Amino acid sequence: MQAERRREIKAFAVDQASTLLGEAAALSAWLHANPEPSFEEREAVARLVELLEREGFEIERDLAGLGTAFRASFSAQDARPHVAYLAEYDALPELGHACGHNLIAATSWAAAVSVRRAIEAHHLSGTVSVIGTPGQELYSGKATMVAGGCFDHVDVAMMVHPSDRNILDPTSMALDEFEATFRGVSAHAAEAPHEGKNALNAVLVMFRAVDALRQHVPADVRIHGIITEGGQVAGTVPDLAKARFACRAKRRATLDGVTERVRRCAEGAAIATDTKLDIRMYEPRVDDIAHDPDLAALFRANWEMYVEEITRGRDCEAFGALDTGNVSQVVPTIQPMVAAVPDGVKHHTREFADAMTGELAKEALSIASRTLAMTGIDVLCSVLE
Repeated sequence: MQAERRREIKAFAVDQASTLLGEAAALSAWLHANPEPSFEEREAVARLVELLEREGFEIERDLAGLGTAFRASFSAQDARPHVAYLAEYDALPELGHACGHNLIAATSWAAAVSVRRAIEAHHLSGTVSVIGTPGQELYSGKATMVAGGCFDHVDVAMMVHPSDRNILDPTSMALDEFEATFRGVSAHAAEAPHEGKNALNAVLVMFRAVDALRQHVPADVRIHGIITEGGQVAGTVPDLAKARFACRAKRRATLDGVTERVRRCAEGAAIATDTKLDIRMYEPRVDDIAHDPDLAALFRANWEMYVEEITRGRDCEAFGALDTGNVSQVVPTIQPMVAAVPDGVKHHTREFADAMTGELAKEALSIASRTLAMTGIDVLCSVLE
């Protein structure tokens, strides 16, 4: 009997998602036409909040001190289980929505509204929420939100991400980003070079040390850096130089060791050049994503109603850093990739941004919102069985 009731409720949620498709597509198109960079997504948040308030969601703003982070929640009877749909809505400078966050936000909105209506119509217990997570592109906002306790009372977290393939459990890389600042002593480079301590030399020594380190790290590790400051006048010994490095690995445990070794490269460079070193993390640490296998299995069973080919993450290259990884370390989480652009079109390109208004993207929005809604109902109905 419970299985029959679950099927009935899921069918209702699918009908609601289908009814909402036009409005969801309009939301996605509006976000695409009005891109806002990380932590400046004020119009996007206003639009999403207005639509959610209209559906009876209660709004909490400024989560974790982030002005464009929010939670929109609807609860009935017991507040648990709590199903959260994550919404991203920041865009890339110059390129706009070249990572499809407009589609992510619209899909999570449609799924959450469909589940809310099912809760009300079928007298379910639980909470459904949309958690607005700003600053994914440049500042890994979810990492700050996790540290701020924004997911403490969430039982499952879900979102989808557009791609050129359907991937159930894509892998991503852990990421550390830090800045090394070297301070020396300026001097006239011709008249008194012996009185100077060259901060730029320290940066160059660090780069050479990091290049040597690359021979002795696991194959999945990536280390890349830039010089952001190296002096102003060629005839003066630079007394200040800065470099930024990004270190990546498939697993946080591996990355922690690599990051420490890169820090030692900086320390060694400071010793070799008799300069002073300051190191700071200029972005939050991002963890690799750990998909919950039970939640992924529920999503796949629903997804297979609409798609035939589903790839496993282990059979694909790892994506760049996804701050959903930080969420997955504290809450059962999934973030499948959904086919929304032609095969071979890559994220963070003009082609990807243009494809976000195409028919494939609209079809992905339709399929993903229904699949997310059904998976949310599965979680809510699990307490009945």
